[in-house]
Amino acid sequence: MPLSSGSPPSHSSKVFREWVARHHTAAKTKRVPKQGYPNKVSTPAPQRVFVLTIPQVIAGEGIRNARRVAWRHFGFGPASKKTVSAEILIAGKSHRVARTYGSKPTSIISRTLAVLTRKHSRSKRYDGISLIKIPPLLGLAVWVRGRNTKEDLIFPLQSAVPELQTGTTHKYVDALPLLQRSAKALVAQSLALNAKLGMGRAE
Repeated sequence: MPLSSGSPPSHSSKVFREWVARHHTAAKTKRVPKQGYPNKVSTPAPQRVFVLTIPQVIAGEGIRNARRVAWRHFGFGPASKKTVSAEILIAGKSHRVARTYGSKPTSIISRTLAVLTRKHSRSKRYDGISLIKIPPLLGLAVWVRGRNTKEDLIFPLQSAVPELQTGTTHKYVDALPLLQRSAKALVAQSLALNAKLGMGRAE
């Protein structure tokens, strides 16, 4: 059974189509098409983007407490054979482009999503796939949602945690202690730096 990625709101899809049409139309084309081209067969379905914060990690919260903040859309420009993507920030009904990506990072994540979807669709233990960030520990990871929380997987694509290398799969319950250790070290460094700066100002 295919892993579900959810259905983006029409506002989000419209913003993405307009961005594609504005920025990925051939220079010789004078008229901007009414539609972008985000629905090619070879592009991934739009993906939900979640964020888990450092305080949540330190508190030991589960990945399912992450907040959905955006949709990542994928597509081709009207005159381009290369894929592009953009994160469309969720802000009520006024969605907006938060970040855009060129062909190389888009291709990497597209291939990763395809491989993980194909692999985990074979198992009845998983039912969803999306993207998650834990800044600054995980710049981006694929989250494969298990049918129960103990089966949730993360596949880091950008990681600052040595034990959670990019291109490896980890159960979130096993990764959480590693994330907590890094998060606590980060907070301690920040507090020490603030204290040092405070002492400097006092002098």
